[in-house]
Amino acid sequence: LKQHFQLSDSVEQLVRDVTETYPRYFVLDDAVAEGLRLLRAEGWRLGIVTNGATTMQSAKIDQVGLRDLVDGVFISEAEGSRKPERRIFEQAAAKLGVQLGHRNGWMVGYTLNADVAGGVAAGLRTIWLQSDYPLTAADPQPHHICASIADALKLLADA
Repeated sequence: LKQHFQLSDSVEQLVRDVTETYPRYFVLDDAVAEGLRLLRAEGWRLGIVTNGATTMQSAKIDQVGLRDLVDGVFISEAEGSRKPERRIFEQAAAKLGVQLGHRNGWMVGYTLNADVAGGVAAGLRTIWLQSDYPLTAADPQPHHICASIADALKLLADA
């Protein structure tokens, strides 16, 4: 990108700039925060399993205050494995003190090939947060489809 756009800053400076500014664009929907609080009050153990660089993912999570609403944050770079690998889900479950399994856990996510495929591989029920990408028979098949995170949290609260 530096070469393509003929940027004069060093790569290190560009990474620092993106890490400092990009997370500021993230906001947490009040309904999502309330849904997470409700699930935790009902005894759910909640974790974020995300692919990406620890610095960037942590900045986004901290920007919106998600770390205080979940029981653990598991970032692929720090964990040494990434979705859809079963290993990152095993690591998260162990650190959360829960067992992986169809009756015990859920994976909610936007990507079919990482979130849904990874959740299914880990033996979890899955909720796909539908995007403009159409679901085809060749895609990993989610157990449920929701239009938003808030809708998924409502489904979980009723489960």
